[in-house]
Amino acid sequence: MLVDSSRGGDKYMYSNANNAELTSSNMITFGDSDGYVMRDDGTYLNGSSRTYVAWGWKANGGTTATNTEGATNSTVQANTKAGFSIIQYVGTGSTTTIGHGLDTAPDFMIHKNRDTTDSHAIVDSVRGITSPAPYLASDQTAAEATSTNMPTSVQSDGFTITGNGGRTNTIGKDY
Repeated sequence: MLVDSSRGGDKYMYSNANNAELTSSNMITFGDSDGYVMRDDGTYLNGSSRTYVAWGWKANGGTTATNTEGATNSTVQANTKAGFSIIQYVGTGSTTTIGHGLDTAPDFMIHKNRDTTDSHAIVDSVRGITSPAPYLASDQTAAEATSTNMPTSVQSDGFTITGNGGRTNTIGKDY
């Protein structure tokens, strides 16, 4: 399950499935001085006799900011020292640039259309960020695919998405 303080502790997605974003009142409370509090009754988290692993990264103390670096504003929670950020934006359906809140171009990005059932699209600098961009789908075993709707360039202040694509830039959809 993927949970972050940008979207709030009640919103979650699965990393191994293509579900849209889901909501549960029994997830996580952020802001505890040494981490987070699991509120779940064992339905999703904290089940008796089950083994779990958690990875946690702190980005900007859990505080979001509006980023106006690109043509499309984004809501960003960034930790420039660690080199990662959590970005929220609304798709435009056409070529746009989106600020990522970092000081250098990221080498790895995961995109997810939060409103619909679709795979997480994973792009990275090893495969190349060009058009059409190679990407992997997180919940599939297929080889990499290419799409003109993935990020086509990444700069130190943002990234460019060309076209209208379900996984990265459908008009009015939340990412």
